[in-house]
Amino acid sequence: MKQKQKFDETLYADVEYLDDKGNFDFKKFADAASESIKIKNKDKAQNNFIQIQQKWDQQRQAIKNQKMEIKSKPVSEVNKKQLEIIDELKKKKSKLQDLVKNSQNIDNQIKETSHKQAQIKKQPSVQKVAQQMDKLTADQAQVRLFRFDQMEKVQFQ
Repeated sequence: MKQKQKFDETLYADVEYLDDKGNFDFKKFADAASESIKIKNKDKAQNNFIQIQQKWDQQRQAIKNQKMEIKSKPVSEVNKKQLEIIDELKKKKSKLQDLVKNSQNIDNQIKETSHKQAQIKKQPSVQKVAQQMDKLTADQAQVRLFRFDQMEKVQFQ
């Protein structure tokens, strides 16, 4: 009997679960338990949300740190790379300018040989003219071949 009384005291110790007559109200108890579970679930959800938010904050901070590392790289490293690229472009530009000059020189040589051909044709000796024309034609072919080789080298570099 003493055990039952102790059980009853612990069971009825919380007055909010008693009805007007002093009997245990299961509905109030169930509602309270349900509310307690809802609160626990809500707390779990909030904790999960807080954990997710903290993970996102950590990821954002990591990204910011990476950006800061990139920004904090010495300007000299970036400038060195840019200067190397600029130097390469200058070298290619100078090669192209040299090829243009060579091409112009070749054009001038072709004009000179054409002018010489015209002068030779005016001379009386036919054999001499034929020999000189053959020589000039061969020179022109060599000059044109040289120009073609130079242009190919530039294109494949």
